[in-house]
Amino acid sequence: MLRNSLFVFLLLFCKSAIAQEEHEQEIEQLVTTDDLQLRDPTEVNSNLQRNTYNINTVSSETLSGLMILTPEQIHDFIQHRNQFGQFLSLMELQVIPSWNLNTIKKLIPYLHFNKEMNIQPGWKQSLKEGAHTLLYRTGNNRSGFSNKDSWITRNKQMLNYKFKYSDRFQLGLMIEKDAGEKNIFDHVGIYALFRNRGIIKDFIIGDYNINMGQGLAHWQGYAFGRSSNILSGYRQGNFIQAQTGTDENRFQRGLAINFKKRNTEFGFFLSRLKIDANLVTDTLAQKSWISSFLLSGIHRSESEMLDKDAVTKTSFGGRLKLHFNKGSIGLNFIQTHFSSPIQKRKLPYNLYSIEGNEWRNASIDGGFTTKIGFLFGEFSIDKNTDYAMNVGLLKSLDPKLDLSLIYRNMAAKYQALESNCISRNSEAGNETGLLFSFNLHPQPKHSIEGFADIYQNHWPTFTSDRNEVGSLYSLQYNWKPSKKTEFYTRFQIEKRTGNQGADDNRTNKIGNTTVHRWRMHFSFTPWEGINLRCRNEVVKVFQENETPATGQLSYLELIIKPQTEPLTISLRYTFYSTDTYSARIYAYERDLLSYYAIPAHFDQGGRTYLLAQYAYKKTVKLQLKIMGEQKRPKNDVAALTKNSIQNKEWRFQIIWEFGN
Repeated sequence: MLRNSLFVFLLLFCKSAIAQEEHEQEIEQLVTTDDLQLRDPTEVNSNLQRNTYNINTVSSETLSGLMILTPEQIHDFIQHRNQFGQFLSLMELQVIPSWNLNTIKKLIPYLHFNKEMNIQPGWKQSLKEGAHTLLYRTGNNRSGFSNKDSWITRNKQMLNYKFKYSDRFQLGLMIEKDAGEKNIFDHVGIYALFRNRGIIKDFIIGDYNINMGQGLAHWQGYAFGRSSNILSGYRQGNFIQAQTGTDENRFQRGLAINFKKRNTEFGFFLSRLKIDANLVTDTLAQKSWISSFLLSGIHRSESEMLDKDAVTKTSFGGRLKLHFNKGSIGLNFIQTHFSSPIQKRKLPYNLYSIEGNEWRNASIDGGFTTKIGFLFGEFSIDKNTDYAMNVGLLKSLDPKLDLSLIYRNMAAKYQALESNCISRNSEAGNETGLLFSFNLHPQPKHSIEGFADIYQNHWPTFTSDRNEVGSLYSLQYNWKPSKKTEFYTRFQIEKRTGNQGADDNRTNKIGNTTVHRWRMHFSFTPWEGINLRCRNEVVKVFQENETPATGQLSYLELIIKPQTEPLTISLRYTFYSTDTYSARIYAYERDLLSYYAIPAHFDQGGRTYLLAQYAYKKTVKLQLKIMGEQKRPKNDVAALTKNSIQNKEWRFQIIWEFGN
């Protein structure tokens, strides 16, 4: 009886929870280790999180993409549904082996119950019974634009429409421009996605992402890096995924289809997309080549407009996947052709870079449930037959202890155009490493989690003129004495070799860098609908032959969210002080639905934001965020006589949801 009562409470509480913050710590960790690898999760993840899926039709790939369940838990869910037939209610989730109340609590916001009917509805019925979402967003950093610029030009504009019927059909349209761009149709994306129609598992036309294996050969979807979450190292998700993000260069445009019959899947895709790149032209030889790809998607000035859509990228490939009782194995292939050849500057770290008009990768991947745990991995080769491989193990030694171990070995010459795997920089190639993660729950109120990663590069990189050696250790203690109080403290040590500047501007000095990070985070709910959060984080950077650099950040946040009121208000003040940019500190911020903000805090100053969200009749959501920041360089005597730097930002969003 008590268990059923707890489950009813979870249904009521979790449906109203803010799922956007589910992976807050993993995202902060991702940008802390490499701030260039936050691959626009803005729309991709948040749109996925706002969807709910019928427990009687949701696929194992969709559940994997949520990054909440282990492969064993997904296997038990599918096996239960196959053995006993359709679920009769969400209450039945309690009887699935390997599931507990904590698992159900995390998953409830994504699930709904509806008995699946075998009748295939017509188009009119689908449009009538489907759900529509219309999102409009605008906003800007107020500096850098003159009064001559129109309101539309100087502000970011985005219109996003999405239609969804059950798990069978989706339609999306997005029109977007960045602040300062004059063309309101700077980026337009559209897609139509069909699922589960006979032997056709997925079919999409328009803009989409392709995910393969463990990210060594190709991965465009959402994925985390090194963290204490044991699932962050295991790449999960659909082979074909609709492109709902604002990234203008890293996706596919064309068509893709995935067939499934019994235990066999076969899919292929064809894409042709114009992307931004810097072209260098030799007028005498009448030749041009790509010196670099541009990923910002910003087209404001004349020079930026010249780089817009400068190169045509044509890609094709496919996947064959065989499913077994306790696992699966897949074969992957992708080939890409560019309208101009790639030719980077002749520097040591570019020695093994991709050159020429085309590139290809092929791989084999698999995952199996064994007596020693869930084993997974991928082996990939590139156009020049250079290799990359990783192999991992997920193991529950006890209901209170989960472990993850991942080994990677990627040749210095191995290259892939759009990889996203477990490594220091999330990209495949030029690295050998070992990642160990664990989650320990000795008591319901106490838990300990951590990870250790040791790696070595085989060849110089952009940040090191010799092969880099490094390690990252993290240990976190969580304490939840009651439903109203949460506390965690985390300590990290990072060590690495790399460039530390040059006195003569000709040669970089190679030295050891050690970074210590210590965080304390406290959350308290004194009254119903009132939540207080505070954090203090300290960073210490030690470099050879240089004075240690220190960084410190503290914030206090107030969240007002009455259960019976449609208005939610969040107010935060952050104070920070860092000696150098190397001691910068990242802090995740609450933001508009379907948007992420993880600013880097450096120099000395304060940052304040106000977030207001109002739900009108449960169908219209109005959201406004206003931010103000004032800072000046620390320990700079000349800066004391000058005015401090002031930054102001705002963004407004309206979401209209109608239909079923």
